[in-house]
Amino acid sequence: MFACWALTFCYTLWNIRKSRREKLCCLHENLKQIHLAWSNNEADLKPANSVDFSEENRSEQRWFLIAGVVLSFASWLGFFILAVLIMSMEFLAKPRLEKAIFKSELVCRKLPPAVVQKIVDEIAAQ
Repeated sequence: MFACWALTFCYTLWNIRKSRREKLCCLHENLKQIHLAWSNNEADLKPANSVDFSEENRSEQRWFLIAGVVLSFASWLGFFILAVLIMSMEFLAKPRLEKAIFKSELVCRKLPPAVVQKIVDEIAAQ
């Protein structure tokens, strides 16, 4: 039970830290220039005014905390399920669009709007 709570707590803290990473901030700054935003929950590009980052982060954290508490009652089986869930979310369940976005120049440095639009169009065409 306590192992499951510890894993949930560690993953939640890691997720909070992940949402503030430099790559994500650079991506948001570049996409803001062409009125788009990256939605972490949906792993997709959305119109900039339709994405509320703080609400997305809160809903993701809330969902994971509830899952961790519920699975903690299953003891070691719950711990194993939670570990598999974390591994699949972080390493296996990444959509192609997300992989392409985070491998592009959009996350490296601030780019002019024309270049950002060109990169987004190329990625979307794939």
